[in-house]
Amino acid sequence: MPPNPVPFESSVKTITLLRLNYSREYLQKGEQLTIAEKGENLNNQIWVIEKTDDTNQYKITLSGTNQCLSVQGENEAVVLSEFTGAASQQWQIDDYGYDLHKITSLQSGKSLSVSSGKIVQLPDENPVSQRWFFESPLTPGDGNGLKGEYYSGKQFNTLVLTRIDEQINFNWGLDAPSASLPKDKFTVRWTGKVQPQYTDEYTFIIRSDDGVRLWVNGVRIINDWTERAITETRGKIALEAGKLYDIQLEYLENEYDAIVTLEWECGNLVRQLIPKSQFYPDALNGINTPENTATSPLLIYPNPVHETATIRFNTSSLAPIQLEVYDTQGSWNFELKAVYTVALLDFKLFEDAVDYAMERGIEKGQPVMKTRLYKQMGLKDYREFHRCIEEL
Repeated sequence: MPPNPVPFESSVKTITLLRLNYSREYLQKGEQLTIAEKGENLNNQIWVIEKTDDTNQYKITLSGTNQCLSVQGENEAVVLSEFTGAASQQWQIDDYGYDLHKITSLQSGKSLSVSSGKIVQLPDENPVSQRWFFESPLTPGDGNGLKGEYYSGKQFNTLVLTRIDEQINFNWGLDAPSASLPKDKFTVRWTGKVQPQYTDEYTFIIRSDDGVRLWVNGVRIINDWTERAITETRGKIALEAGKLYDIQLEYLENEYDAIVTLEWECGNLVRQLIPKSQFYPDALNGINTPENTATSPLLIYPNPVHETATIRFNTSSLAPIQLEVYDTQGSWNFELKAVYTVALLDFKLFEDAVDYAMERGIEKGQPVMKTRLYKQMGLKDYREFHRCIEEL
């Protein structure tokens, strides 16, 4: 542990659990302040640390309330009380590195401590019971974005492109999202699930040029389907931590600049772009199961890719074949050349071949947008060297 701590510095809210040094117990509100293991009552263990002036002075507030840690004169008690700005409610915080901190009352000069399971203020004499780790209360999701369907036309007229977008954070300016789309007069629909990390009322915030509509859990909370310059729109809805909620965002671009971002905030969370870890996309259109192998010469499933992928093809050719797989951006990721000496039916590639495909760019959760299967026909000229027998 560094012998000389430095003042803790944070100009924004720090939302944290306070874990006692060398333990797995956390500062918790109950009938009185105490320590307890992290449990189902997590909301009573989340604290918001926020500066009260330009110096190293902070208030420590129970998340979702105006109740803050306060000392009572020279006695040992530390309690919760409504914040008034008094010195008894302000704390100096020193940083020992590795997220370990000493928290000292500005009024008494004593340290936030634990004694017989109770939260008290004592002279700074025992680092074991007077040092606190700042630990994030969040358990990030494992999502990878939303399904984006891109249409030409202002009324979702012609579907041009489908892909996975990690976040909604786009400033296309005067350009188009893709070379296959027009620069103006296009629409986008993003669908999937969103997973909040706190139980709270969330505010969803969209900055866009032009119009937007947003549904969360089947409720339309933003409806601004107009052609206009960049504008910020907001909608609120109560959500529970860890649950998956349907989300659908629609975007309209008429002309000139094309901009759209999607953020959220709540009492426990400062305003931020919704991260890809909290988005789960709807399935992309295409083949996701092997049932139709008999009618299709080429099949890749599941699509999007999960932990593994299976490539099946059905051909009686004895000639060499070549397989190409393309990702959402249309880039070439994988080429396999092999010679087969028997007719193939419901053939499954070896696992090392599948792993090779994924390592070269097909990541978990990413869709295969296009595949081509070729078989060698002859050497008359290049045009006849390969004939595409299937393209998905």
